[in-house]
Amino acid sequence: MNLEDALDSQTIISRRMSIISLSASPSRNASQQLTAESPATSIATENSLAISKFDFEEDLESSRVYRRAVRETMDYSFRSSIAGSHSWSVFSGLSLGDISIMPVIALPVYQDDITNAEHYDFGEEPAPNTETHGTVTDNPLLIECLELKLKLLTIPGMSRYFDEIPHPADDFSHLRSVLEQATPLAILAQALDPTENLSVRLPEDLNYDVKKELVLWFAQFCHDKLDIKTSNLITVQDLMGGSAYSIFKVISLISNITKNLVIRGPPMNHLSSVKAQVDAQPSELRKLLTEHRQFVRDLDELLELKDQLEMLSGHIFQGSRDLAATYVTFGIITERNLLLPSTQQIWAPAFDFILTSMRYEASHYVYYGSHRARIQLWLKKGRFKDRDKIRESLARCLYLLPIRAKRISMLFEFSEYLKGQPMATEEQKKDRSRSQSSIAKIVSQLQDKGMSSGTLTAVQELQQRIEDWKGIHPGDLGEMILCKSLYVKKSSKTHLYHGYLFQKMLLLCKETRGQGSGESSFYRSKSLSEQKQTKFILKGRFHLRHILSVTPISKQATHVCEVEWGAENSDKSAFSLVFPVESEMRTWTSKIDEYRMMAILMTRPNLDTEEIDPPIMGNTDESVPEDFTERREPWKRYGVIK
Repeated sequence: MNLEDALDSQTIISRRMSIISLSASPSRNASQQLTAESPATSIATENSLAISKFDFEEDLESSRVYRRAVRETMDYSFRSSIAGSHSWSVFSGLSLGDISIMPVIALPVYQDDITNAEHYDFGEEPAPNTETHGTVTDNPLLIECLELKLKLLTIPGMSRYFDEIPHPADDFSHLRSVLEQATPLAILAQALDPTENLSVRLPEDLNYDVKKELVLWFAQFCHDKLDIKTSNLITVQDLMGGSAYSIFKVISLISNITKNLVIRGPPMNHLSSVKAQVDAQPSELRKLLTEHRQFVRDLDELLELKDQLEMLSGHIFQGSRDLAATYVTFGIITERNLLLPSTQQIWAPAFDFILTSMRYEASHYVYYGSHRARIQLWLKKGRFKDRDKIRESLARCLYLLPIRAKRISMLFEFSEYLKGQPMATEEQKKDRSRSQSSIAKIVSQLQDKGMSSGTLTAVQELQQRIEDWKGIHPGDLGEMILCKSLYVKKSSKTHLYHGYLFQKMLLLCKETRGQGSGESSFYRSKSLSEQKQTKFILKGRFHLRHILSVTPISKQATHVCEVEWGAENSDKSAFSLVFPVESEMRTWTSKIDEYRMMAILMTRPNLDTEEIDPPIMGNTDESVPEDFTERREPWKRYGVIK
């Protein structure tokens, strides 16, 4: 028996003894009756009278907290916050006058909530399902549309509908105009199943109601004759609704049911030529557009989960259809450049289009954040543990929900690609400048607006504790994202600093007095009185736009976020943030990376006129590392950790 078990046994025995001693009092009738009716408890108590008690137990027994305990079973754990089967209740034999204002609540504690999580055992969280569902092709959407159009043109009677559309913008628009007439759906059905006898009138004779009936008939045909699942069938709204995402769904279905149609002759040569032209484009561009198509597919799958989860939490999907429509259109505009030589590629219209709907999209990322938190809480608390299908769908939904960081990363990669492309003509220079300007405006819409009360409080506290701000205006820091006491390693030296990640800057501060000694200060929190007594020296300040890369490194019990910083085309420097818990390191890495990309994109249109940051003055309380004793350019001395 270990010490903890021994203490538990002593406490239980003492508690039983106290119940017997209190049973003689008139004010303890209930306890007296309980003792009299429980011979097992009496026998157990008599057998343990000889066991000694701790001196402090009598005080504990007489306290209200101990007197409120109804049961004597081991229905709790020192290493778990999960409520047992006999949870205490304020109604357990108590009147309103007996109910304490300090209720007993088993609050959930997660690994990220505490700094010494390595000393505790946590239940495993359900891993999100990252498998890609359904059939996935790497072909651009416009290539898929071209291939589908050529297949449909092999069906007798179909070419006239394509010929009636003069000068379409692209093959997606061409298919859209043809399929919206509804009659080609009937022709396609008859080609797939010649036994179908449907009298099809000319397009000019089909009013909206007839087209609606024809779309419903086609959906029933796909379900009955082609075994298409109900969730994959098209609706009248899909074909007639006018949304790019709706047409995307229609094209996906028809591509699936025509996969066995064969293209021969010159049309096949034309398709092969176009695919070769796409393959000749830079690999960076093809990778960017592939990632974008995956983003659209994720939104499509998220909307497919709607039928399973809508009754549970339908508001999770609010706005997802509009977001999908926006990015289907964006993908079409950008993919048009795949069919053009690099000297004729124009990118600004695509980003201008995104900018028109960005305010609406930015608001949805806020909602998606709360939805993710709600789903995570459901999964951690074990909700729906007896319904595997729902839990699997929720875990998949958690993976598919759009996050702002992913959109920022894709915009950053696009910006980097455009920045590295040669500009042979004045028209290209204007297009690149306009594209970068639109990207900056998009990021501005995605940024946090205003400063929260928590940020204002934190900045006010820092103003009281930092005497020399080295030329920084605290009001320009932006929203505070993260703060923590952490170890910072530079070269071979490691120091304990207070880290503050703001929207525009990373600050590292050192306490001038009251600093804890050893590793224990890394985990313990200082009292309010201690905090008020300490002052800070600003040891490092880094504009996020000057951070070049952030790399997470985990090796056994060491979790490091390596930060490389410096001006472009100049010497680089690096330091490391050390964390005791991997999840904390991952959080800081992702947030620094997200906000550094936002800062870079916001300033990129004005890089030519950007001012150099002022130098940081040397500190005299610590020795200066050798690699910082030489004379430096202003940007190199800025942000130096000493």
